[in-house]
Amino acid sequence: MDVYTCRRVMMETINEIVNAALVKIEKESDRQLALHMGISPQTVSNWRSGRNAPDNYALMELQKILGMDAREIVASVRSGGRRPL
Repeated sequence: MDVYTCRRVMMETINEIVNAALVKIEKESDRQLALHMGISPQTVSNWRSGRNAPDNYALMELQKILGMDAREIVASVRSGGRRPL
């Protein structure tokens, strides 16, 4: 089973969430994901580095891409020890 495509697997970090989104939209770079979501590439870079977390708009876009409830995404990031949303 591919952990990036299974909703039941708890993703623990924002990096895993971003990687899962890349797999879902069949893109290879954070820049491509950012363009797909309508946000800046720097925003995705900031998530990966832990400088900030997805805002409400980004959570809704990730929810659409991953087929997960936004609350699941927030819970995943919080449980992974990253900066709270």
